[in-house]
Amino acid sequence: MRLFIALTVPTDLKTIVTDWRHQFSALPVRWLPEHHFHVTIIPPWDEVDELPIVEALREIEGSMNPLSLRFDRVRLAPNQREPRLIWAEGPTPTELLRIKERLERTMEMPPDRRPFRLHLTLARFSPEQLMQFHDQHFSDTVSWSGIFNEFALIRSDLFPAGVEYTTLSTHHI
Repeated sequence: MRLFIALTVPTDLKTIVTDWRHQFSALPVRWLPEHHFHVTIIPPWDEVDELPIVEALREIEGSMNPLSLRFDRVRLAPNQREPRLIWAEGPTPTELLRIKERLERTMEMPPDRRPFRLHLTLARFSPEQLMQFHDQHFSDTVSWSGIFNEFALIRSDLFPAGVEYTTLSTHHI
């Protein structure tokens, strides 16, 4: 089983994102349903038993401050050479990195060595679908923000039709 930890996207931000993507509904992509929106803090790892993790997360619940996050650009990701996602990105506040480090320590996980990038995945596509884009360097300037006050332990299941996420536990920051 693949698990990850993510911030829960506030309802008002979900509405803004959903309204924004209507203008791009003709793009040949698989838009994520609103209930799958999340901001990954700790990327997926393989796990056999989620119960000890849920218990560890309950111990730190409510001990951190809500985060104000902003997104200023929507673009192809994770890189321009091999894009497969459309995501919104913005500056990573120091407080978010502190929360990430705290969660890693709590779960006794080694720190992820890759640089952390604040992002919100909006759509997935295949290389073949990219060829159908009118603008293969898709980018849009946005001004989205929200107060994030929950994080969740989420299971990721891969199916032929795409990824399905199941929230296993939700915790207040």
